[in-house]
Amino acid sequence: MSCPRISEGSCELVSLRQGTTPEGNRQRRTSFRSKSACLGAGAALSANGVAIMSRRDERSMASPDTSPLDQVSKFPGSIVVMGVSGCGKTSVGEAVARAFGYAFIEGDGLHPQTNIAKMSAGVPLTDEDRWPWLGEIGRQLSASAEPLVVSCSALKRSYRALLRERAGGDLIFVYLQGSRDVLAGRMQHREGHFMPASLLDTQLATLEEPIGEPRTVVVDVDQSAADVIKATLAALRDPGLSS
Repeated sequence: MSCPRISEGSCELVSLRQGTTPEGNRQRRTSFRSKSACLGAGAALSANGVAIMSRRDERSMASPDTSPLDQVSKFPGSIVVMGVSGCGKTSVGEAVARAFGYAFIEGDGLHPQTNIAKMSAGVPLTDEDRWPWLGEIGRQLSASAEPLVVSCSALKRSYRALLRERAGGDLIFVYLQGSRDVLAGRMQHREGHFMPASLLDTQLATLEEPIGEPRTVVVDVDQSAADVIKATLAALRDPGLSS
């Protein structure tokens, strides 16, 4: 597995698969460029089943100390940061990955182009649209020799059950919970993302909150980004999650 390399003021995209090169997929990568600009350098891309991951320049986010943690203070398995669009999955996921020393995968980068086209046109995805996407996320989790941090909406219990099954090991969900007003405000100020604000209500209607599910932590997003990250890291340090 390749490792993300961060240079001064920039971010380099690195393929998860050893020996692959994304040169032949330049057109697919370009379709995500506006999203990457919106999220800083944080959007991971996908082409022909190859996941691309990145890490944000340290200077681009005012956040708590997310330097690598020691082994006894972090959850030892993979982590899925979940929630509806606009909740901050990418920003939180990148911060957790940086703190834990894990690789980060942007789940939206694994959507097939047909899904992206539908969402860009304001058409909600169906279960049939999502199952192959969720299957690919599960495959990435299962194939990795090291824990990963993945951003994924994971709206339904059945979606989360599939990811747990496919991961085949320790997996925890971080649910970023927020009111409609808070989420809508975030989406209206976001530029370049293929998911329009008009789909928020359909996502909220589809959402089955993971309250009470095993190995799940809930973090309120109605606070500053730095506080959301701090609360997430504190929750993931709970030794009870590893038992």
